[in-house]
Amino acid sequence: MRFLEKITAGIIGANGFDGFAEWTLPPGTEFMANKKWWGEGGKRPVPHQGLDLVAWRNRQGKVFAIKPGAVVPAVCGEIIVNILPDFIGKSIFSLTSGKESELRLHLYGHLVAAEGLSPGQRLEKGAIIGRVAAPAKRKTVRPHLHISIARVCEKLDFTGTKITWGNLATLPIELIDPAQAG
Repeated sequence: MRFLEKITAGIIGANGFDGFAEWTLPPGTEFMANKKWWGEGGKRPVPHQGLDLVAWRNRQGKVFAIKPGAVVPAVCGEIIVNILPDFIGKSIFSLTSGKESELRLHLYGHLVAAEGLSPGQRLEKGAIIGRVAAPAKRKTVRPHLHISIARVCEKLDFTGTKITWGNLATLPIELIDPAQAG
């Protein structure tokens, strides 16, 4: 099962998205998109390093926005390695084993972290990571869940390396399209 299917199943189960058929992915929300989807649009300073889940369509074709407070569960067993403020809420970085025991980094962005969540904490599949945050200052940005996945290419000491948005590009990782990742 692909990562996007796993996180979708968890979100549907936790939030009861009745009749869910698919995520709607407006231009700019996709992995490596160069265009902004919020505000007045325009070009991103760097290609989008993940996927933004902004809205979903039900089987009757009606589109629903993801709402602030929507529950985001862990896709699998994960270890939290960092929690940082981002421009909407918090970004939560976690590590997990991917296929063939490769180490993977997951980034869940723009959340209100689950109460008591902290680096070093182990989460089981389905445990609540957080809830979608409401944009307080940026009214042109709609509530959404940002997800990024990366394959860790070298052994890293994550106890001594703080993963941040600023150093993500300098780490020995390979970003993976969340819609294609297994």
